[in-house]
Amino acid sequence: SMKETLSDGTTKLQALKSAATAFVTSVQKDAQNNNVNHRIAIVGFGGDSSTSTPYNATELLSTESTVSYASHNTATSSTITAQQYQDALVSANVNGSVNTRLTNAINAVRAGSYTFANFGLELAKGVLDNRTETTYTTADGAEESRKTVVVFFTDGYPGRHTTERFYDGKSSGVSADYVTVTTANKAIQAANSLKKSGATVYSVGILNSANPAANYNFTRTTNKDDIE
Repeated sequence: SMKETLSDGTTKLQALKSAATAFVTSVQKDAQNNNVNHRIAIVGFGGDSSTSTPYNATELLSTESTVSYASHNTATSSTITAQQYQDALVSANVNGSVNTRLTNAINAVRAGSYTFANFGLELAKGVLDNRTETTYTTADGAEESRKTVVVFFTDGYPGRHTTERFYDGKSSGVSADYVTVTTANKAIQAANSLKKSGATVYSVGILNSANPAANYNFTRTTNKDDIE
C-alpha cells in the first residue's frame, strides 16, 4: 500500500508525489528552455477495501474536474468520452511555471488498499488514443510525429479485491489470488498495447529493497515480497 512508510520515514505516497513533481518540473523546464509544447496527463489507479467502491482512486486527475473510472465503466463498456480524455492532456509549461492542473493532479493522488495497474494503463492509452495533435513543427518547418511516453509509478504489488467484478464478466466473488494474477497479466497486456501503439513505457518503483535486475515469471505462487 502507498500508505506504508519507507526506510527514511516518508510514506510511499509522499515519495511518489515527490518523484512525480520532479519529473513534471523537468519536463516543464525543457519545454520552456526549448520553446516546445510538452504535454502531460496524470491518472491515478487504486481503491479501498469497500465492496461498493473498489476503484474510488482510479481516475483521470489532470482534467478540469476529476473523472472517476468506476463511475464510467461496467464489466462490458466504458463511457469516458473522447473529450474527457483530451481534457486530461495539458501543456506542462504555462507562463514559465508548471501547469497548475498538473500540480493539483499530483496533490490529488490518493493511497488505497488496492493497486489496479491495468486500469491505470488503460486510462493512459485512452489519453493517447484520443489526442487531437499527434505531430509538431520543428524549427526548420518540418512536420514530425510527437513522441509518446508513459511513466508508470507503482509500489509494485497488484491489487487484491475478492469482489472484483470486472474480470472476465464475473459478477460474484473470486479469490484474491485470482485477482492478483489477473491484474498483473492484464497490466502487462495493457503495457504491451501501449508499446505497440508507439509509446515508450517506463516503470518506477516506490519501494524498499527493490531488485531491478530480477527477471520474475509472475505465477500464482510468486511471493509478493519478490516483486516489491
